[in-house]
Amino acid sequence: MNALWRARWVLSDSARDIVVGVGPAWSAEAEVAGVNFLFRALDEAAALRLLWRLARFRVGTHAQLKPIRVRLPHGVRMSSYDHQTKAGNEGDLVKHPALVAALRGLLTDHQGLFRYADAFAGRWKNDLSASDAWRRGIGAFAARWHGENPDIQHWRSLWTPESGALYPGSTQIAQRILAAHGPYAIRAYETVEAYAVDLRRGLGDAGVYARAASAADWHGWQPDLLFLDPPGLRSPANPAYPTLDDLLMCASQVPNVLLWLPLFGDAASGGPFSPPPDQAVIPRLMSERQGLQARAVYWPGGGAFCGCLLAYRCAASAAERLASAARAVVTIMGAGWRLVREP
Repeated sequence: MNALWRARWVLSDSARDIVVGVGPAWSAEAEVAGVNFLFRALDEAAALRLLWRLARFRVGTHAQLKPIRVRLPHGVRMSSYDHQTKAGNEGDLVKHPALVAALRGLLTDHQGLFRYADAFAGRWKNDLSASDAWRRGIGAFAARWHGENPDIQHWRSLWTPESGALYPGSTQIAQRILAAHGPYAIRAYETVEAYAVDLRRGLGDAGVYARAASAADWHGWQPDLLFLDPPGLRSPANPAYPTLDDLLMCASQVPNVLLWLPLFGDAASGGPFSPPPDQAVIPRLMSERQGLQARAVYWPGGGAFCGCLLAYRCAASAAERLASAARAVVTIMGAGWRLVREP
């Protein structure tokens, strides 16, 4: 955004402060862009309340930039992460073929009802016009894809690489595979109510839970596959994110698990990256405590977001299909992409 509309976190214990800068170049088009930005940066309720407060505030064409602080109403919190602004990026390019491969592999020999749980479901669908991140991921991939891996080919059939197209979220991807196979049940967990509303439009009310998932949810309803893809691990900058212990506890009693984590490096050093020490120990902890296999994928040119980790525990045939899909993505993307099998 330019000086017209800018929003950023104001670090505070309540995480309910936002600073908005309103600049000199006011126009109808820019106002629409600002509104769209706010709805990506905030959950829906918070955006509506903020816009109501700003409705009476306009600036002439020669006014100076005037930052104003708006205190969001009690109980309304900003959403610190909206995957729609990153949909189709390099992380999705690794994560979703792996999910498709694992799910299709497990379904091959499965009889009866299949239970699928998505612990960080996000939106049912994502508008690719929200950003250009997809051009580095699924856009670049589509231009290179030659159709040899059947699991990747199935995933590729679910989306169109163009601005304005709707890219499916992980829950929709799984639902479309399961619906073509046989009886199934899905539980989708999402803590942002606006995204849960979007999930309900596609999945219905019964399967959507507007809260975090926990191991207690699997008592009497054990998933045949549990998928976890948090936006990151808890840190001072992101206190609402889960800890590694949270994730491992959630997955502890589930036989088939796929866990995706982003990896971050030093953007100034150039790529490809290796994980810093605090991230490098994660695969070992996963293996020792939960018996998870792990593969890391690194890519060039993505800034600090330099790669991702796929950690999984599932039947051998599904595990091999998952690993094969990851290898195929890295091979097709070519120079600068690396696949590393973690200990």
